[in-house]
Amino acid sequence: MKKKPTYQELEKEIENLRQKLEISENNERFQNYFDKNKAVMLQINSATKQITKANEAAVNFYGYSKNELLQKTVSDLNTLSPNKINIIIKEVINRKSNFFEFQHKLSNGKIKHVEIYVSPFNIGDETNMIATVLDITERKKAEQDLKASKEKYRILTETMKDVVIKIAITGELLYVSPATEIFGGYKPEEEIGNDMSKYFAVENDYLRAVKLIKEVIETHKSGSFEFMYKHKNKAPFPVEHTYMPLIKDNKVYAIQMILRDISDRKHAEQALKVSEERFRSIMKSMDDIVFMLDKENRFVLVNTASRDLYLKPEMFLGKKHSEVIPKHVDDLYNAAMINVKKGKTEEYEYFLDMPDKTRCYALKLSPIYNNSKFDGTVSVVRDITNRKKAEQIIMDNNNKLQSLNKKVVKNEQRLKTIIENQGEGFGIMNFDEEFIFANPAACEIFNLSNGQLTNRNLKEFVEEEEWSRILQQTAKRKLNETSTYDLIISLANNSKKHLTVTASPDYDINKNIIGTIGVFRDITERKKSEQALKESETKLRESNATKDKFFSIIAHDLKSPFNAILGFSEILAQNHKKYDDEKREKIIKYVNNSANNTFKLLENLLTWSRSQSGVIRYSPEKLHLKILLFETILSLQEQAIKKNISILDTIFENDIVFADKNMIETVLRNLISNAIKFTNNGGNIIISSKKQNDSNFIEISIKDSGVGIPKGTIDDLFRIDKNTSTQGTDNEVGTGLGLILCKEFVEKHGGKIWVESEENEGSIFSFTISKINDKN
Repeated sequence: MKKKPTYQELEKEIENLRQKLEISENNERFQNYFDKNKAVMLQINSATKQITKANEAAVNFYGYSKNELLQKTVSDLNTLSPNKINIIIKEVINRKSNFFEFQHKLSNGKIKHVEIYVSPFNIGDETNMIATVLDITERKKAEQDLKASKEKYRILTETMKDVVIKIAITGELLYVSPATEIFGGYKPEEEIGNDMSKYFAVENDYLRAVKLIKEVIETHKSGSFEFMYKHKNKAPFPVEHTYMPLIKDNKVYAIQMILRDISDRKHAEQALKVSEERFRSIMKSMDDIVFMLDKENRFVLVNTASRDLYLKPEMFLGKKHSEVIPKHVDDLYNAAMINVKKGKTEEYEYFLDMPDKTRCYALKLSPIYNNSKFDGTVSVVRDITNRKKAEQIIMDNNNKLQSLNKKVVKNEQRLKTIIENQGEGFGIMNFDEEFIFANPAACEIFNLSNGQLTNRNLKEFVEEEEWSRILQQTAKRKLNETSTYDLIISLANNSKKHLTVTASPDYDINKNIIGTIGVFRDITERKKSEQALKESETKLRESNATKDKFFSIIAHDLKSPFNAILGFSEILAQNHKKYDDEKREKIIKYVNNSANNTFKLLENLLTWSRSQSGVIRYSPEKLHLKILLFETILSLQEQAIKKNISILDTIFENDIVFADKNMIETVLRNLISNAIKFTNNGGNIIISSKKQNDSNFIEISIKDSGVGIPKGTIDDLFRIDKNTSTQGTDNEVGTGLGLILCKEFVEKHGGKIWVESEENEGSIFSFTISKINDKN
């Protein structure tokens, strides 16, 4: 028989049933919300990225059937890469972010901009996500259109010559375009927040502007006015101020203004007034008779010079040409009018019998147009009676002048022949140094064919420094001075020529200075000879310095150690029986040290002598720098041990150089030996290497903790003509010849050698040598 449940068990069972019912109701409510939501809803498995549910809005949006959509993954819809999608899913699961903007692909291939709100939830052990997708394509397009519109407005305002200003209804400047800096000398960024009062040169103009702003706010009308603009650094000038209200919700929230410089227009208007006044003045003051006739041949304007015809101006006005002018002159006028009406200007002469005598007149007849239509004529009549007499005199004089011209032409031809056939360059230039004429010799100097130098500027053939000197010489010409100076020109084939120029003023017929006449002499070969002589002198001085150094070493540096050897050996020979073993050993060590120093000196001296005479052959090969350095340090180890100096080698194991073994050993031996010599007992020496950037050279450095080098001595260390030998920290002696050898041998390898040092801080001697890649 089944046991009857207790009250507690019944209560628990009822609670379980209630929870199941509540879960069922919630699931039904969620499913109903999911399916009927107008927004696109997707349920996604976060592990597989598979779409497990999709509502009807999703089917309509993506264009797939529901079964097709449930076969898709997030990667099928999203344009992002799978890796990026995985990162985003992790952010959602970890609740770091739940809102995103993506681009989704539809079934027809179109791309849509979407906003997605994603929430994670668990079904058993699985994590799923609910995504709400909103189409924001139109919003994105509107944002892009707005951005493009703003960009166009920005470009327009920033490239306009006119100044664009936006001003608040309270009077503060909200925006000023960049043109204001050129327009008025004001920087746009400094103007924001100020008012416009500073722009007005006249206070009444500013008060009028304030009044107009109030009217714009009330009436919403646009308009323009003119005022005198106050430039920051220059004189005021007239501007046209066009204003337009900016309206929102039927209220003016700001006013946009455009300032345009109308100085030219004002000048034109003033010029027109002046021109009209001048025209009236000219008409009154002209000796020539001026008639203006309409298209019906009636006189409409006559100047006062008409009295020369014994007629007042009012006797012509309103009457036809034929009514006032004699018939034979009227006939000439009518014949000329045929061509004048076609737009041509006609001229003719005629005679009139006047009360005093017969006079000759010249008439020039021109058409007047109004809107491209013939509207009348203007006639200028001049009394040429005296001119006719003068013409006869001129004809007589012309005959004489022609005879003189023939002689001038002949002389010019002779001068041209001389200039074109002379060996020196000859040229005529204006004050801009532009050739107006150049003879064949000048063209040849500039490596150009005959005639090609004309219209070319001398500036094309010289560098900036030379051009400055030429302008100084040109200034002398303007002061009527002749000068001679040297000039270097650069030619098209990258060669240079040295010239001597003799320049004289060129005059016009009125003796005004108008340019330069220049004579060019090519002194390039002479300059080369002078340079060769200078180089020869330099080599001779170096040779003498070398000889002096050589004899100095022999006379002093080589003699001194031998004196020490001879002196100590003589003492030892005379007193060796008197001295005990300790004293004898001490003197023997002195003799040995002197002999070693002498041998090193002789070794450097012989090596240097052989390098100077060219006996030493340069035979580069592949060398392992680490091994080469080890052998050199080994040979100097005893010196270092005596002074308790540690030598640290940080050279890379795979550094291989291309060098002459004997030369580089000499360089390393001298530099390391010097480092030991000038380092105190207990000091240290570090030898390192590094590859130089952008080159195939390796830099080797020997750094010591020694006494350093005075600044005044550093520049002389590698010079044969300077004595830089000093004693070491244990009174070691030397000649300074070792560094000279180092410099010569490093430079034979195409490298450089230098030193960095401060007194009491030690020294770093560095040199470069070609490196070979260890893979080669």
